[in-house]
Amino acid sequence: MSRHYKDTGARCVYCGQQGTTDNPITAGHIIPRARGGTNEPTNYQPECRRCNSSKGAR
Repeated sequence: MSRHYKDTGARCVYCGQQGTTDNPITAGHIIPRARGGTNEPTNYQPECRRCNSSKGAR
């Protein structure tokens, strides 16, 4: 079961960092849309922009 991205205290699930002006927390897909994921709230998790950008469609 995934946690809603707004319920986690705004820390990246990958690196654990809090958001900053240069690297804010974004809502990343748990299952990428390219692999059949949806835009349902349960398919989002908090990720910093750096981690979200680096994972691509993995």
